[in-house]
Amino acid sequence: MKKTKFIAIIVTLILVFAGSACKKDKDEINIPLIDYLTIEEMYVDFGNKGVESWKDSIYMEYNSSDQLIKLTGYYDVMEFQYDSEGRVTRVDQDYVDVTKRPSATYFLFTWEGNTVTAREYYAPEQPSSRKYVYTLNTDDQITKLEVFYEDVVKSEEAWVLTEYVDFTWSNDNITMMEYYGRGRKSTESSFNGFPSPFTSKSDSDFGIEIEETGEIKAIDDFILGFKVEATYDNKVNPFVKYPGLGIFHAGEMAHIFLSKNNVTSYTETEYYYEEADTETYTVTNEYNQQNLPVKIEHGSTYEYEPGSGYTYTETWEIAYL
Repeated sequence: MKKTKFIAIIVTLILVFAGSACKKDKDEINIPLIDYLTIEEMYVDFGNKGVESWKDSIYMEYNSSDQLIKLTGYYDVMEFQYDSEGRVTRVDQDYVDVTKRPSATYFLFTWEGNTVTAREYYAPEQPSSRKYVYTLNTDDQITKLEVFYEDVVKSEEAWVLTEYVDFTWSNDNITMMEYYGRGRKSTESSFNGFPSPFTSKSDSDFGIEIEETGEIKAIDDFILGFKVEATYDNKVNPFVKYPGLGIFHAGEMAHIFLSKNNVTSYTETEYYYEEADTETYTVTNEYNQQNLPVKIEHGSTYEYEPGSGYTYTETWEIAYL
């Protein structure tokens, strides 16, 4: 089953932990800046007793305007640029992949009206073939995220919508995210779960077919492939101080970063087959005297069949400046 995990957040967190990226001013919220996060993830297979674990620390640096200018982890170093309104316009990423070979890309963000468009570049003249368009309402809340694929075969530039996410809000919290992709209307969808923004995927993963001519051929219609539903406590979410963080992580975990309160549980439902597959995560938050979370632990147990499956836990420890 597709895992929308806190650890996946860190990949995008490394990309996008920015200062104010929305028009709404969050500075009035009296929340200290985060100094660093320590993250530990663990899988335990209770069938063969196998254990897999991972741990890292992510350190933040800010400028005099409390905007993040550099973020350093074991695998990644990111640097950020902003416009005169405090909105992120460029993120440079230097990272080491599994082969330990360094690589670098950058992302440009274009703001216009109630939308922001993101696109990755491998070099100044080498943009990626996809763009991500976020639509905001009058409260600067994300209502839709669309993924477009560029059809470079046509004589004119043409963008084809391949996937999108719809967001449902209640009391300034994201209560539901519904992910749609092109797919065949059958007992098994071709939709493989919505990617985290900026994640590289093959064309087939996006529910489209590329004919020999190179033109995009849509497969039937958009179908619901994945859904996330969340519940919350009544305490302030410290990440709400960074509205840009959730925007750039809207592909999977916007509810963690954009919602006013802290997540206490969430469910993920996949629709590969006629019978939906649902996994439930519980979240335990520990707070300091200011009622800010200093430790977040979430986990789930998934059983494939009696005696076969795994438990998953991930723990964040948050240190404030």
